[in-house]
Amino acid sequence: ELLRHWADYGGWYDRQKQTLKYIRDIQLLQVMGYPGGGRSVITMRLQSRSNLLNVTFPAEGQLRRIFSLPLQQRFADFEEEVKSLAEPVTTATIQLYNQVCGDLLPTPSKSHYLFNLRDLCKVLQGLLRASPTLVQAKNE
Repeated sequence: ELLRHWADYGGWYDRQKQTLKYIRDIQLLQVMGYPGGGRSVITMRLQSRSNLLNVTFPAEGQLRRIFSLPLQQRFADFEEEVKSLAEPVTTATIQLYNQVCGDLLPTPSKSHYLFNLRDLCKVLQGLLRASPTLVQAKNE
């Protein structure tokens, strides 16, 4: 409600000096996840003062393509047995990510259970650091 008040009036009322304190030359950028797990809903009064943009989560096929292409390029220097693992490893990682997101939902007492694509990226970044001299077979 404080942000809405600033958007409407350009500042806040100082109760001690009994004057309006104006806040000028700033921009407000609001980013928010879906409500739940300790996150609250944006009030309709604040939404009416904002431009809303909704970015949907990519489909699983899009995620596979986004994350498998760098792995395929990286694994091009590896043995043939390892080259063929880029797609299955990506698919397995995405399935694990989906399972974790579905099973470990955030609650007020466990608000740190927030998983996003950054977590998936970190796994694949680790795979991109693999060396062809160290990984010569699929069980290594």
